Amino acid sequence: MPISTLGTIATLVLFLLAVATLVLASAGATRRSERLVEGAVQGIHGIFGVALFASMLLEYAFLSGDTTIQYVQHNSHPAMPLLYKITAFWGSLDGSLLFWVLLLSLFASMAVRANRLRHRALIPHAVAILAAILAFFAALLVFMKNPFEPWLLTDHAPVEGKGLNPLLQNPYMVCHPPSLYLGMVSLAVPYAFGMAALITGQVDEAWQRSVRRWTLFSWLFLSVGLVLGGLWAYEELGWGGYWAWDPVENAGLLPWFTCTAFLHSIMVQERRGMLKVWNLVLVIVTFFLTIFGTFLTRSGVVQSVHAFGEDPALAWTFGGFMAVILVGSFGLLLRRRSLLRSRHELESVLSREFAFLINNWMFLVCALFVAGATMYPTLTQWSGQLAEKYQWYRELMFSLGIYDRAVWEAFLLDNGGPLPWSRVTIGPAFFNHYMAPLGLGLLFLTGFGPLVAWRKTSGTSLVEQFRGPLVAGVIATGIAAFAIPLVRTDGGFEVLSGEGLACFGLCGFTGWTIVQEFARGVAVRRRARPQSVLDALIGLVTRARRRYGGYIVHLGVVLMFLGWAGNAYKLERKLGIYPGDVTALGDYEIEYVGARATADWQKDMLTVELVVRRGGTESGRLAPAKWWYYQLPDQPTTEVSRLMRPAGDVYASIADVDMTSGWARVNLYYNPLVNWVWVGFAVMLAGGIVCIGSRREEAEGSG
Repeated sequence: MPISTLGTIATLVLFLLAVATLVLASAGATRRSERLVEGAVQGIHGIFGVALFASMLLEYAFLSGDTTIQYVQHNSHPAMPLLYKITAFWGSLDGSLLFWVLLLSLFASMAVRANRLRHRALIPHAVAILAAILAFFAALLVFMKNPFEPWLLTDHAPVEGKGLNPLLQNPYMVCHPPSLYLGMVSLAVPYAFGMAALITGQVDEAWQRSVRRWTLFSWLFLSVGLVLGGLWAYEELGWGGYWAWDPVENAGLLPWFTCTAFLHSIMVQERRGMLKVWNLVLVIVTFFLTIFGTFLTRSGVVQSVHAFGEDPALAWTFGGFMAVILVGSFGLLLRRRSLLRSRHELESVLSREFAFLINNWMFLVCALFVAGATMYPTLTQWSGQLAEKYQWYRELMFSLGIYDRAVWEAFLLDNGGPLPWSRVTIGPAFFNHYMAPLGLGLLFLTGFGPLVAWRKTSGTSLVEQFRGPLVAGVIATGIAAFAIPLVRTDGGFEVLSGEGLACFGLCGFTGWTIVQEFARGVAVRRRARPQSVLDALIGLVTRARRRYGGYIVHLGVVLMFLGWAGNAYKLERKLGIYPGDVTALGDYEIEYVGARATADWQKDMLTVELVVRRGGTESGRLAPAKWWYYQLPDQPTTEVSRLMRPAGDVYASIADVDMTSGWARVNLYYNPLVNWVWVGFAVMLAGGIVCIGSRREEAEGSG
């Protein structure tokens, strides 16, 4: 039997099994039948088995070069390295949906197995919700996006595939999409158990501990995926940056905001019995944003170099699914709101509860702003199309002053001329302008929260706690402004912006807060028993993993903000040069040596050789290049070259080369402190792993 036929049958079985599991779970919950519930639990495990089988079939098709399958022919080529043949599985729309089903079925199976005995009453409802989500995605595979779709005339099927997009043939892209998928897909588990708790009315704290662990797991992988995506953009696209607020990048960032907010606010509920409704709202919104992000990247409603293409039918299908999620989830929440009353009230603005509440609101504002700004170009386009089609809508827009009546009348008289509306473009500057103050506010709260007590903080304690961090913040601001300017520009020392100075100052403030917390904890342990500082530090972290793991995460965030603050000193040169030309870039001098053309079994390469000097001494060499893959010669890739230092990167990419004269158009950048972004991420990741903790600690409610 051909792989295409076997794979199509597997996806059909996957869909039918998901529907059967949904029916069994719903019936088991209604009739309180253990046998039906057990059948649904086994159905979840079976869905994973079938999804794994279908995924293995698709991987085998890639590895064997079965170009009778359209998806394989579009995304594979015999010359591709083995690793990229494997990762081509999720490299395009159809396969990514199957990969989504595979991961979701795996997480559903793991979650049900882990909580089968601990949360007996919740299991049938959680299984039903997970099965419904699985049925939706399986239906997409069966009826709309079958990755096993064969060519109609196999005798005329292409012998050789087109190959994976060259931009995706990068080591970071091997890990970046799976990490984002792991983070986004796993958020279905907290949603399912949160809704199950609402359905059953068991909205106590027991289910939340499992949800917190899953959410932390999701947050870790979302973070990894976002940073690896930034690294890929930094090293592959050649524009000197790593984040440009691309709609597809934003799709992964949206649930990260609300996921982070939930991890903070759940501590308030555990400690003070507050924010119960708010935490369930965050669970719902976070899951919704994972589906919304999937909708953005796979429907074509936004324009992006990373998007999978335009598909109106898929857009409407996802739109209906998102509407069901919102109406069903918030309807259930309103029905159970009487069970979610807080045990305590907010007593003071100088309290940790209030800091977490403001933190949550700011994260939600970030998510809403990014979502709105991302969709705004599409919404303006849709609005214009509605106005062109329906007079009542056009009149409404006239009355609101959004459209000019004279412009529209001229357009309608001569239909086909310039449209009175157009798809607007929102660039990185717009996002940065509004997101920078929000980011600085969140950085301040990162340092403010540990300095105030639960319930309320006395004036004496406030002065004692804030003295050191405030002094550190002032010193950091002074260093950034006067003591050690990071680079010298052509006209003298770079003048730092107010936001840049504030970022350095808040890094000092928050960094000292974290150091202060560790120092106090170590001092207490050393007073209790004689031991070295290192032993006391290790004991402190292992004894209260959640608390001090969180501080490590915050330390990583401070280091990342330090890297972002360095962007205020960034330098950029775009110029045409000949061999022997020397270009100044801050304190560096860059000499163009020459260009060379080479080739290997997969591609042609043009490489430019640059020598980097500082103070007359050679610091290193750069070799930016352009690559043309033989199977896709019209999609050249930009291979950047970096000279990495703790103080910053000297970064080079090429736009064009004339091999006859040696002339080259080169883009040169100096990115101060940029590597602290990656170092900070590593620290943040380590803190997140520590923060997961042990089951024993979780049972004790540590942190």
